[in-house]
Amino acid sequence: MGDDQVSRLDGFLAEHSNEVRSLAYAVMAMVDARLGGATRKVYANFNATVVAYTPDGKNSHALCSVVVYRRWVNLCFFNNGAQLPDPHGLLQGTGSTVRSVRIGIPADLDSRVTDLLEDAIERWSWSYYPERPITTTIISVSNKRRSMR
Repeated sequence: MGDDQVSRLDGFLAEHSNEVRSLAYAVMAMVDARLGGATRKVYANFNATVVAYTPDGKNSHALCSVVVYRRWVNLCFFNNGAQLPDPHGLLQGTGSTVRSVRIGIPADLDSRVTDLLEDAIERWSWSYYPERPITTTIISVSNKRRSMR
């Protein structure tokens, strides 16, 4: 779960355009800074690269994920996403639990998004442990992946 896993994640992100890859790293850095000790669970799916953040490796305890699509990045909030206050109207989705914010350009990643993440953390039942390092684990890689450029 060390440098090899991070290198593989970097490889999946390298499949994306420079602009989208840069957005992905910026969103991940923002989440990393607030969820110290998280396990980043990586799913290289057909349509996207997904990095879910969980405090203990359990999917059901994941607070959020960074989903890297061909042209943008989504920050998804699980379980409590539908209950998050959204004074700026950023959250997308109509399901009973999950909401997401689309980050299409660097200017989209601003204090409004940071505030949503902070609010989600405050409402979350599980704790992250900043004294532990963030780890990365590749969970699955789709046999077929569409072109990300």
